[in-house]
Amino acid sequence: MDSHKKNVLFTRIIYILLIFIIGIMSIIPNEALDKLSDTYKLFSRGYLFHIFAYGLFCFFALLYNITYQRHSLLIILLFISVYSIILEVIQYFLPYRSFNLYDILANLIGIAVGAVLFFLYRSLKYRFK
Repeated sequence: MDSHKKNVLFTRIIYILLIFIIGIMSIIPNEALDKLSDTYKLFSRGYLFHIFAYGLFCFFALLYNITYQRHSLLIILLFISVYSIILEVIQYFLPYRSFNLYDILANLIGIAVGAVLFFLYRSLKYRFK
């Protein structure tokens, strides 16, 4: 397997894992998250965690997409945004979780950060080729 195919496979695996990890962490009880890691507690109400997770998710989604040119940037950003909103709405119906508009805002900020980082990465990659 050549280097390009390995990079594509790695990117695809990370992208799919992030979809599942973010989804699972959004629906498990908060107490389970607290037990999972003390690091999660360091993030004030989880907002920094939301920004970090969705930033990483967006970065790898764009990186994976750019490899295959499957969808436009707008479609990818819309998918991630809608996914984050759906997960937050699901929390409204879970008795051990709560709906929070600030979580959605943190997710959207994370998506914007991920997109900016992706474009910086891409411009630096092509500049130094």
